[in-house]
Amino acid sequence: MVLSRATCRPSWPGTDTKLTRVDQDARDLHDGTGRWAGTAVGAAARSVRGAAVAYDRAQQVAGDEGLSRWARRKARGELKDAGARFDAAMQTWRAVGEPEAQLLEARRRQVAPEVARLEQAQQARETFLAEHPDLPGRMSELNGSIQAREQLENMRRFQLLREREQVRQFHRGHNLGPDMGYGMDL
Repeated sequence: MVLSRATCRPSWPGTDTKLTRVDQDARDLHDGTGRWAGTAVGAAARSVRGAAVAYDRAQQVAGDEGLSRWARRKARGELKDAGARFDAAMQTWRAVGEPEAQLLEARRRQVAPEVARLEQAQQARETFLAEHPDLPGRMSELNGSIQAREQLENMRRFQLLREREQVRQFHRGHNLGPDMGYGMDL
């Protein structure tokens, strides 16, 4: 949980972005873009999309009533070829892309309830803070005092570290070690 300094309201970073990322990844998967662009999965997705567009065009041409007999026969052959390319692309997609799509859908099903639960908790907090308008100011004061204490503690630690380092440097510079002693041996 992070306390936003501007509003003194608690928020969980990434709750809504988790779901957004999974949804964007799924769109990228089906488009063959994003992290899927240079992969076999991305190539399969682009192939299916291209084959579907080619099949739709071939269907439109084959359905044109103004074609001559020869042109209709050619259009039916192109439709058959486009259908075969689409079937082959779908077979590749089922082998390569479909498992990834299922994993992303499972991830979405896993993340969605977590996001809903956190959004509900956030809404409850918003309601609580609306009922207690003095609380954000008090929370801000507490944050300030905690930061001041942490800063003082960090300064104290740094000072102690610096003093220890000075003592160590002093002993090193005067060759005062356990074998030398601090005075004359009599």
